[in-house]
Amino acid sequence: MTYWKTPTSLQIDQALVALGAAGKDNERRYFYSRLKNPTWLPFLVERGLFHTPPPSEKTVDGYVSYPFWAEFEYLKNIYHEVPEDVVAVIKPLKATNNSRLLHDICEIAAELENLELSLSLKAFVFDLYSHKHEHFLRGPTIKILARWSTGTTASKRVALKLTQKIISFRPDPDAETKRRKQREASPEDYLTERVQPKPIVSNWEYQEILQKGVRTVIEQAPVESAPIIAQALSDLLTMSYPEGSEKGDDHSEAWCDRVDHSNGHYKDAESELIHTLVYACELIYEQHAESVPELDTLLRTTNWQVFKRIRQHLYAKYPGTAQLPWIQEFIREVDKKYDEYSHHYEFQRMLRVACETHGSKLFDEGELEGYLNAIRSGPDKQKWIEGCKTWNRFEPSDEDFTKRQGHFHRSQLHPFAAVLYGEYKERYEALEAEAQANEEEPTTDDDYYPFKMRGGTVRSRSPKATDEMVTMPDEELFDYLEEWDSPQHIYSKKNEPVDISHSSLSAAFKQHFLKGISKDTARVSWWLEKAKSFKRPIFCEAIIKALAELVESKQHEQLDEFIEFCNWVLSNPDTVPQHQWREGREDADPEKRSWSGSHSAVRSLAVKCISEKAELPQAWRDQVYNLFKLLCTGRDVHLEEKEESDSSRNAHSLVSTAINRTRSQ
Repeated sequence: MTYWKTPTSLQIDQALVALGAAGKDNERRYFYSRLKNPTWLPFLVERGLFHTPPPSEKTVDGYVSYPFWAEFEYLKNIYHEVPEDVVAVIKPLKATNNSRLLHDICEIAAELENLELSLSLKAFVFDLYSHKHEHFLRGPTIKILARWSTGTTASKRVALKLTQKIISFRPDPDAETKRRKQREASPEDYLTERVQPKPIVSNWEYQEILQKGVRTVIEQAPVESAPIIAQALSDLLTMSYPEGSEKGDDHSEAWCDRVDHSNGHYKDAESELIHTLVYACELIYEQHAESVPELDTLLRTTNWQVFKRIRQHLYAKYPGTAQLPWIQEFIREVDKKYDEYSHHYEFQRMLRVACETHGSKLFDEGELEGYLNAIRSGPDKQKWIEGCKTWNRFEPSDEDFTKRQGHFHRSQLHPFAAVLYGEYKERYEALEAEAQANEEEPTTDDDYYPFKMRGGTVRSRSPKATDEMVTMPDEELFDYLEEWDSPQHIYSKKNEPVDISHSSLSAAFKQHFLKGISKDTARVSWWLEKAKSFKRPIFCEAIIKALAELVESKQHEQLDEFIEFCNWVLSNPDTVPQHQWREGREDADPEKRSWSGSHSAVRSLAVKCISEKAELPQAWRDQVYNLFKLLCTGRDVHLEEKEESDSSRNAHSLVSTAINRTRSQ
């Protein structure tokens, strides 16, 4: 221990007198926070400075404050030097609702090297969680759980008891009001609506506690931890759904897409609790095989769907012979209608792995053929057509159903791939080959609901590349631009989102016009005349954008034709509002024919005509001026007609529209 000079009683009294009987809080806190001599402790105890902790206080504006206890700052400085003495001062303290003080005691308990001394402060630790003041919980919780869970059998029991308290959720205080409103608004869907119980800390802090604190406890005692976490999850779901949800349909696939991990950066508290339970279960499978039957029984004690998903996940990850009867039980469920209901993620993964692991041993004689025949007979055509009419508002054709049926067969047969034979195998392989011929990815686990979120920067890809356009005669290319109408959103082999649209086709055509067509004046003249019969103005916009780049690069030879074409474009009034950020552009729709994008392109061309780069001769001044005149006086549906939605738009959006339209600029 560091040598400390022992003060005299007189020096102590002089110091306390200097601070004053009550003392100013800031001065007292400053003094005690810098006092590190442990020999002062008995003198301060003798003078009764550690008898009564300051309670929490309600401020004038209704908030609760948790004042510092100045003298306790001194204890925080010396507990490493004299741990027994400090604990002897803390243990007799009266119960307090000052969460700040309880937090400081927990910090000391977490840092004490002597485990028995640390455990002797457990009453204060549990008091902190009784007050549920979230701002003081995360830091000491992680340290305390790590300290106690790695100690003796007794300390592990206390850590488990604390875990039970920490991971529990509080009922939604507005649950009854919310459920009454849900019942009144939608009686049929009432039993599917959730309320929102909350953990005793914020979502982010709860995740931190589970990941860095509770998992430490699990690693030391997985068998004892699993029932505690399972009970907390069951209680959470019971609080979330009203009485009457007997089937256990918790809709967990909507708010927890994977039971073992999250696909995204954001995790909510409920999902993290599920992931923590799965972590405990996996450790039991890996380290305590003798306890697996007991664990399986535990997971069966509730009807909530998420517990079935967890079991399926475990059977897929650990598909041993011992699990074979449990897997068969899922496969043979009465309500498992293979001709109607698509496989879900955990079930199909379990089924696929089981088929690959156990092969034909998985099925009794004739059983597999029954499942495969059921799949081949589905889906019900009439039911699917009615669903399309009701939910998707369209009348499907026979071709649409054939595509749907092929996709259904492909995804339903995929988990059975390892045991397929005869006509069933031929059907599956043909569907996979057809999909790959259409540049679709092979079927994977992520193709099953709930689907893995895929994202990234959306890339555009023209259905006809510029290099392909070069080889096409002009008439053939014009017909292709007129007739192509198959926009789609796909994912590339790198799993990146790709848009194949009229916009991307237009961009490719613009490049072809600029680098190929513009080299031949006769072809340019042909396209400028032919473009006047385009059904979709988006291709006129592409041509004008190409013309603008030609002007800027001082290619003026056909400027009279360029300007004549622009005048023709401006003669087409823009009668339909243009919203380029919606799904699809109106100028790519022959039924709407919005000219907004083309008018904007003319503006850009006119501006480039008067730029220094273009070096346009003055002889063209009148014609360029006429373009600007038409742009400034032309009709604009956004500016001249009040839209029905204007009343609900804020001032900023109205001003933005006013100053950003082609005519305004």
